[in-house]
Amino acid sequence: MIFYETLFDPKTGQATCDEVCDFLGIARHPADFGKEVNVGDSWSEDKFDRPAVVRALAEDYRLFAQKYAGVLPRSWRRDLDLLTEAAHA
Repeated sequence: MIFYETLFDPKTGQATCDEVCDFLGIARHPADFGKEVNVGDSWSEDKFDRPAVVRALAEDYRLFAQKYAGVLPRSWRRDLDLLTEAAHA
């Protein structure tokens, strides 16, 4: 499983790209994390209610947390904390 956050993080992205290349049996190439391609409209989190989105996707978050607990990106763990906080409120 590869998460977007891992693939496009400058700290982990090259290693992740190398793993994908190895899996596909193709030559490794340096990744250019500064180049943006097919850029969509920008957005910011203040334009939506993140806790509400996380609650709506709670079942998916819990499934991924169970299946990929050791590799969940920090942003996913932070969202899971929102679910825990909501359950105790």
